Amino acid sequence: MQLCELMAGYRDRADDTAQPYGADDRTVTGWLNEAVDEAAIRAKLLFDSSSPICSLPIRANQAVYQLASAIDTVSDAWLESTGAQLVGTDQSAMDRLQPPPGWVVSPDNWPTINWRKWTGRPRWFIQDDRRLQLVPVPTAADTLHLSVYRIAMSSERLRAENKSGEPVIAGKWHERLIDWALYRAYSRRDEDQSDPNLAATHFGLFEASFGSRPSANVARKRNERRAHTTRINWPR
Repeated sequence: MQLCELMAGYRDRADDTAQPYGADDRTVTGWLNEAVDEAAIRAKLLFDSSSPICSLPIRANQAVYQLASAIDTVSDAWLESTGAQLVGTDQSAMDRLQPPPGWVVSPDNWPTINWRKWTGRPRWFIQDDRRLQLVPVPTAADTLHLSVYRIAMSSERLRAENKSGEPVIAGKWHERLIDWALYRAYSRRDEDQSDPNLAATHFGLFEASFGSRPSANVARKRNERRAHTTRINWPR
């Protein structure tokens, strides 16, 4: 659906069709952009491995990198030089890392237990919100390619002046974005439009379509579960 169609659907359902509008076009467009991001985060609708934000230049002796603001979750990572895939993990799993059964530990085949000081070709990655930490610390320049789930980038956002623009998520979800805009409209501190009951109704309809938003704590625990069930590539 084009923005003009989404706007018309919103105004009809909100009974906001007469000017001056209770919410102007720019405000409603902002709510629809919020809806796209909320839907993408809740239902992981935007998978990407080809945009420029999915290529991360790696520098020697630098372990921590800033991810693009549009990236929600890093799904996979691999090095351009070797094609080797890195294992997603977390700090607590690395702290518990032990040599595999039968491994004869010696100074030559097992680094110091402080994994933060290991150096060499990266084998693991740890995502901490918008930061990505590589383990071991790379000793050579490279490019890290990412597969990610993300929100809309700035170039993909709806703009009030472009009524023919379309949301970046699949068309089958477009009409359901209106429920978020209605939730925001009825949540305003405006005597003419505020309606907590209608706000709750449309919020519930949006969640029925896209699921609940994971808290930061839930997202962290999901990463921990992935780390605990993923096969470890032991350094050699």
